[in-house]
Amino acid sequence: MKRNIFLAAAFLLSLHAFSGNRYWIYFTEKGQQDFDPYGYFNARTIEKRISMRIPLSCETDFPVNPEFLKSVEKITTEILFESRWLNAVAVKAGTNQLAIISQLPFVKRIEPVGRYKVKRTNRLQMGSSIPKMDLLMMQTSIMDKDIFHENGINGKGIRIAVLDAGFRGADTHPAFTHLRDNNQILATYDFVRNKENVYSFNTHGTSVLSCIAGMYDSIPIGLATGAEFLLARTEVSREPFFEEINWMAAMEWADKNGADIINSSLGYTYHRYFPYQMDGKSTFITKAARIAASKGILVINSMGNDGNSNWKFAGAPADAEEVLSIGGIDPKNHLRINFSSFGPNASMRMKPNVAALGEVFAAGKKGFKRTFGTSFSAPLVTGFAACLWQANPELNSRELFALIQQSGNLFPYYDYAHGYGIPSIKKYAIDCKEETVSFGFDGKYLTLKFSRRDSENDTLPSANYLYYHIEREGILWVYGVMDIEEDTEKMSFISIDKFSFDDIIRVHYQGVTNTFSFSDSKNLPLHEEQVD
Repeated sequence: MKRNIFLAAAFLLSLHAFSGNRYWIYFTEKGQQDFDPYGYFNARTIEKRISMRIPLSCETDFPVNPEFLKSVEKITTEILFESRWLNAVAVKAGTNQLAIISQLPFVKRIEPVGRYKVKRTNRLQMGSSIPKMDLLMMQTSIMDKDIFHENGINGKGIRIAVLDAGFRGADTHPAFTHLRDNNQILATYDFVRNKENVYSFNTHGTSVLSCIAGMYDSIPIGLATGAEFLLARTEVSREPFFEEINWMAAMEWADKNGADIINSSLGYTYHRYFPYQMDGKSTFITKAARIAASKGILVINSMGNDGNSNWKFAGAPADAEEVLSIGGIDPKNHLRINFSSFGPNASMRMKPNVAALGEVFAAGKKGFKRTFGTSFSAPLVTGFAACLWQANPELNSRELFALIQQSGNLFPYYDYAHGYGIPSIKKYAIDCKEETVSFGFDGKYLTLKFSRRDSENDTLPSANYLYYHIEREGILWVYGVMDIEEDTEKMSFISIDKFSFDDIIRVHYQGVTNTFSFSDSKNLPLHEEQVD
């Protein structure tokens, strides 16, 4: 009884900090229940879990204890949502009702429902010198559109859930005629209004969907034109706040309905959180995404557009290690576009994982438009992921995650602006043992010598960029990109007083990554090292 009295007192004090009347009631256990996964899950979910060796009767899938629900329902104003994953129920309740609920013996804790200032990760006002049709061709061609097309790969058989602010006009837009004609949109749900129709309110999700599977005449806007879709509206468009209930509900709904991939272009940052909380495990949204990943779902989320703001860092849930987080690339030079958020997360885990164009051609409210944001980088990678999974159906979600990272054009080099680069199954046809940069160290300065090679990929905007980083115990403390002039053969930079002899330097140039160590160079004259 002391525990419940303390819980009630502490919680009543906390009410002064929140203006809402919606709360999560967490329960101590679920108790013994009969659960039939074959009766609850879509057949696709069953098939996926069996193939990935994920238990069909995991406790997080069991319903909340019905007796607990009945007891709480008698006291509260309204039951909003039952979360199997959290073993909790979201309710509307007043102060007196909460005081009574807190004393129930099966109540573990009570928390206010967070009301997050959501940031849809798109920027609408920027200049560009790239014609729209060139942009349309580039955004998929750099991620192997031609190779996928030649092999009949378009994401067919992969089920993608898109969580967004609305899909206004997507039921009539010409970009999605093929999806409608082939019945590829399997289910929709508006978790804000508790209705099935999602084709109103906001066009953000319409643009996002087009970057996964849209068509402009016969030209793909995204790579996964053959995939199946689940569309969920989770955000209130006319208000600046998103309720976490909708996010949680949509995640569980997507899992129940057999989603292989979840695409989200939303981020939650400074309006509720501090940067130290972007550690991959603290925020409610991040916890939900991690649970989804544990169910065999590949969760893909945009990094955010705070790269040129005071925040700068990835928002939740892009901070989760289990989430494939996507940065934005400028199509003019293939370097980080100025608004794309930086990594790492607060636990110093690498973010972003990979990147795609942050300026795109997409479906709009009427017709088609140019638009900006990591909102559209994420769905471009989602289309790539669906095609890669179709081509490699034996992979589980974790293996696919790793393969997408390895497909980055910079891999095994990475940094906190570009991740492993732009995904491409070609890997630019480079022999990774080929040496393009040799290493020298004279006791004070690092020296690099360049060996140029002829390649069809020299036509890429990034062909003459040299990417470098210094890694210490798995963490980057220096990284950068340099534009190498045509006549450059040797370059000295970075004074050695900034280094430890245990540091590793990686240099990526013209499609090849060379890795060097300082440990064998201490107190030696200029030393050039051959690296496989």
